[in-house]
Amino acid sequence: CGKKRPGIVQVVSDRAPEIKSALRNLGFASEPAAPYQKIKNALAESTIRTITGMTSSILIHSGIELQYWPLAQKYLEWAYNITAPARGIETDSEENLSRYEKAMGYSIDCFMVPFGALVWYKDPDPYSYGPKGEPALFLGAELTDGMLFKGCYRVWPLEQFQSGVFKEHVSRTIAIPNGQWKFAALTPQSV
Repeated sequence: CGKKRPGIVQVVSDRAPEIKSALRNLGFASEPAAPYQKIKNALAESTIRTITGMTSSILIHSGIELQYWPLAQKYLEWAYNITAPARGIETDSEENLSRYEKAMGYSIDCFMVPFGALVWYKDPDPYSYGPKGEPALFLGAELTDGMLFKGCYRVWPLEQFQSGVFKEHVSRTIAIPNGQWKFAALTPQSV
């Protein structure tokens, strides 16, 4: 809406000058709260609490440090929407659609790997006789603008993780080891 249809969107906020300025620039109608009055929105607060709890659980399960919570939350945005049913959203014929399927009109055919699990990704510059892949921690699917999935996955190379350097790589090809999931952040000596 915004500048195209001013007056349709009305935003309730505190009286922070930067928020009021942003609302004016976007063309939204501003409804600032009375001074020194806290704004309560039970639905928003409940949703934030749920997302925070889920993100925290993902981090604890993976063994990755809390400072990397944005990575876990980005994983959650992808994983939750492709696995959660589209309850509460009107569905015509299919009742088993995921939220992503309902919103985008197609389902994602992808690997479902836990956040921080050990995978192998294709090395873009392998040595002639060396391994063609490198171990990495799985960070989720790469979603482009518009939440589109093009078959690429985000990984954190294990060598960089162990040296404390964060550098995300995107790879179209990943391999998942057989057996139980291994989490290198929990047991780095056994990997």
